[in-house]
Amino acid sequence: ADLPEFNGTVIYRCEPVLQFSPFTNKAHQLRQRGKLYASETFMQDLGLAEGDKVKIQKDNITITTEVELDDKIASGAYIGTFDPELGAERLFGDGYRFVEVTIEKV
Repeated sequence: ADLPEFNGTVIYRCEPVLQFSPFTNKAHQLRQRGKLYASETFMQDLGLAEGDKVKIQKDNITITTEVELDDKIASGAYIGTFDPELGAERLFGDGYRFVEVTIEKV
Protein backbone atom coordinates (compact mmCIF):
# COMPACT_ATOMS: atom_id res chain seq x y z
CA ALA A 1 0.00 0.00 0.00
CA ASP A 2 1.13 3.54 -0.68
CA LEU A 3 2.05 5.76 2.23
CA PRO A 4 0.23 9.08 2.63
CA GLU A 5 1.99 12.18 1.31
CA PHE A 6 2.42 15.14 3.65
CA ASN A 7 3.07 18.71 2.47
CA GLY A 8 2.48 20.77 5.60
CA THR A 9 2.96 20.68 9.35
CA VAL A 10 3.27 17.08 10.52
CA ILE A 11 3.13 15.77 14.08
CA TYR A 12 3.94 12.31 15.37
CA ARG A 13 1.89 10.15 17.74
CA CYS A 14 4.30 9.17 20.48
CA GLU A 15 4.19 8.96 24.26
CA PRO A 16 6.62 11.07 26.33
CA VAL A 17 9.10 9.44 28.71
CA LEU A 18 7.32 7.82 31.71
CA GLN A 19 3.91 7.84 30.00
CA PHE A 20 3.19 4.62 28.14
CA SER A 21 -0.61 4.74 28.03
CA PRO A 22 -3.65 6.17 29.81
CA PHE A 23 -3.00 3.55 32.52
CA THR A 24 0.36 5.05 33.56
CA ASN A 25 -1.28 8.48 33.71
CA LYS A 26 -3.65 7.22 36.42
CA ALA A 27 -0.78 6.87 38.91
CA HIS A 28 -0.65 10.03 41.02
CA GLN A 29 3.17 10.02 40.82
CA LEU A 30 3.05 10.29 37.01
CA ARG A 31 -0.18 12.24 36.49
CA GLN A 32 0.20 15.02 33.93
CA ARG A 33 -1.79 16.74 31.23
CA GLY A 34 -1.11 16.00 27.59
CA LYS A 35 0.77 18.62 25.57
CA LEU A 36 2.35 19.16 22.20
CA TYR A 37 6.02 18.33 22.72
CA ALA A 38 8.20 20.13 20.18
CA SER A 39 11.82 20.71 19.23
CA GLU A 40 13.34 24.16 19.42
CA THR A 41 13.47 24.42 15.61
CA PHE A 42 9.82 23.39 15.26
CA MET A 43 8.81 26.04 17.80
CA GLN A 44 10.91 28.70 16.07
CA ASP A 45 9.45 27.82 12.65
CA LEU A 46 5.92 28.33 13.98
CA GLY A 47 6.75 31.33 16.19
CA LEU A 48 5.94 29.46 19.40
CA ALA A 49 7.42 29.57 22.89
CA GLU A 50 7.23 27.03 25.68
CA GLY A 51 3.93 27.40 27.53
CA ASP A 52 2.04 28.89 24.57
CA LYS A 53 -1.46 27.57 24.00
CA VAL A 54 -2.05 26.22 20.50
CA LYS A 55 -4.99 25.00 18.48
CA ILE A 56 -4.21 21.83 16.53
CA GLN A 57 -6.66 21.08 13.74
CA LYS A 58 -7.17 18.15 11.39
CA ASP A 59 -10.30 18.32 9.25
CA ASN A 60 -13.19 18.94 11.70
CA ILE A 61 -11.21 17.88 14.79
CA THR A 62 -9.69 20.60 16.99
CA ILE A 63 -7.55 20.17 20.09
CA THR A 64 -6.28 23.02 22.25
CA THR A 65 -3.23 22.36 24.38
CA GLU A 66 0.04 23.79 25.66
CA VAL A 67 3.44 23.53 23.95
CA GLU A 68 6.40 22.08 25.84
CA LEU A 69 9.99 22.11 24.63
CA ASP A 70 11.58 18.67 24.27
CA ASP A 71 15.29 19.41 24.07
CA LYS A 72 16.07 15.75 23.38
CA ILE A 73 14.74 15.87 19.81
CA ALA A 74 16.43 17.76 16.97
CA SER A 75 13.33 18.58 14.95
CA GLY A 76 9.62 17.97 14.73
CA ALA A 77 6.85 17.59 17.27
CA TYR A 78 4.83 14.82 18.85
CA ILE A 79 1.70 14.44 20.90
CA GLY A 80 0.79 11.55 23.17
CA THR A 81 -2.47 9.72 23.63
CA PHE A 82 -1.88 8.99 27.35
CA ASP A 83 -4.23 11.81 28.47
CA PRO A 84 -7.82 10.87 27.58
CA GLU A 85 -9.01 14.38 28.51
CA LEU A 86 -6.93 15.86 25.67
CA GLY A 87 -8.36 13.47 23.08
CA ALA A 88 -5.29 13.54 20.82
CA GLU A 89 -6.05 10.07 19.48
CA ARG A 90 -8.89 11.64 17.44
CA LEU A 91 -6.29 13.31 15.20
CA PHE A 92 -4.94 9.89 14.20
CA GLY A 93 -8.21 8.31 13.07
CA ASP A 94 -6.64 6.00 10.51
CA GLY A 95 -4.13 4.57 13.01
CA TYR A 96 -1.09 5.99 11.20
CA ARG A 97 1.55 7.52 13.53
CA PHE A 98 1.97 10.71 11.48
CA VAL A 99 -0.70 13.27 10.65
CA GLU A 100 -0.71 16.57 8.78
CA VAL A 101 -2.31 19.32 10.86
CA THR A 102 -2.60 23.07 11.12
CA ILE A 103 -1.25 24.63 14.30
CA GLU A 104 -1.95 28.17 15.39
CA LYS A 105 -1.25 30.06 18.59
CA VAL A 106 -4.33 31.05 20.62
